Amino acid sequence: MNNSITKQILKITNEELDTFTFPEYFNEVLSDYDKQFFFKPSGEEHYRLLAKISTLFDEERLLDIGTHNGGSALALAYNPENLIYSYDIEESNEIKLVKEKFINGNINFIIGNVLESTQIQTCPFIFIDITHNGEDEKKIVEYLKEIHWHGITIWDDIYLNVGMRRFWENIKQQFECYDISDLGHWTGSGIVIFK
Repeated sequence: MNNSITKQILKITNEELDTFTFPEYFNEVLSDYDKQFFFKPSGEEHYRLLAKISTLFDEERLLDIGTHNGGSALALAYNPENLIYSYDIEESNEIKLVKEKFINGNINFIIGNVLESTQIQTCPFIFIDITHNGEDEKKIVEYLKEIHWHGITIWDDIYLNVGMRRFWENIKQQFECYDISDLGHWTGSGIVIFK
């Protein structure tokens, strides 16, 4: 399954993503601040890519680590057949709006440490957008290796700073990786396959 999904992701084009339309109610769910990022073209922001990836899975549990304001969870929830688990260690004010107005009902927002949860084992796809220091990201990698997790991860901001660039260079030496920044986020997006 991983190889098939990965091949499909790598075939996605910017043209395909930029003609992608979100349901109208997404405008009501997001705060004005978040709207300015969410609807941007692929290669600038990753939300269109995440929504497209959600259509490659059916009746699966997808994991979003680093909820922040809920944009990534919302994009992953584009396919209502999937169930999204979105983790953060604290709740933002903006996420309350998403919780109140999101009508699909296929997102579980959870405050807590994802590494203390059992949700990871049941998810074939994980999106990670956390502290961007490279060290916390490394802890997630070590945990996934320790539990022998198999699946596809996408890491955000892989070129944001020195710590993240170092993290990306290191992980490329251990795993099958693909730089998909041209489809994702301007600060870098990378696929890492755990087999």
